[in-house]
Amino acid sequence: MSDPLLEDLILNEMPDVGLLRIKANEQYHLENDKRDKDLEEKAENDLAAYEFSFFVNNILSSLVVNCSDEKLAIRALKQIHRLATIDLYRKSLGDTLSNAINYIYSYSNNSFLIEKLILNNVIEILFYDYIESSCHTSALHMIKNITVDQWRKQSFKTIQFVLKKISLKIQREDDDLLEDEYLLNFELKLRQTLHVDSIDENIKENFNIIINVLTKIYMAFGNKQFIERSLHDPLYLFINEMWLKTFNYEQYRYNISYLLSGFKSIITTWLKFDYSTRQLFVKKINHHISNNHQ
Repeated sequence: MSDPLLEDLILNEMPDVGLLRIKANEQYHLENDKRDKDLEEKAENDLAAYEFSFFVNNILSSLVVNCSDEKLAIRALKQIHRLATIDLYRKSLGDTLSNAINYIYSYSNNSFLIEKLILNNVIEILFYDYIESSCHTSALHMIKNITVDQWRKQSFKTIQFVLKKISLKIQREDDDLLEDEYLLNFELKLRQTLHVDSIDENIKENFNIIINVLTKIYMAFGNKQFIERSLHDPLYLFINEMWLKTFNYEQYRYNISYLLSGFKSIITTWLKFDYSTRQLFVKKINHHISNNHQ
């Protein structure tokens, strides 16, 4: 870029989200009936910040894909990553960010882009887009192609972030993730009679990508990452206590079919639990935290 002021604005600054969006963001934690709906509507109609954000993010994505200066392209990629990790920006103007990220997916060589994300420690971009974007198909396919060796290059903090996001995805989708083999026979026969697919392909993809990620992380790190997450998350406490503790890592770390089958079975079991059963693991975590604070 020839203009240093423009370069600084694009590559270093967070675009202004607008005062109304800042105020609206401050009430996101409130229950729906306690929010100021008029404020939220006014914030949505503040198009100046919205249009400027599109402008900035489009430049960033174009730099990542088309810039011949590799250092400048990496700076643009890292700026997109920084914006993706800022809650205020992502919640306020996330769709403009997602639009830019999807441009990068569409016009980049997938394997080259994955390697670039890995080498520059910005893999979180994929998971923010996959978990929170309304159009996450591209991110899903990118995540699926990350290799075990590439996972192994990620920091402890990044893996903890990924496991947390996977748990959030499971929590949101819940038993919609269950495959058709667990549906009632009557429902299956009825769907077949009506020529309706037994399960939405997107649901299958979501379930499979969860198993894919968990398996590869286990192959790369063993149960260490899962144990750490189990101190905070009932899902991983269940996985660790009921399955990972029952076999030897060194014996099964390269037995891909065993690990895929095991993660599929343990996640399915969790999804079939009712609220009260899951709460047993929540209470164990709360008890552990309480004891540590005494």
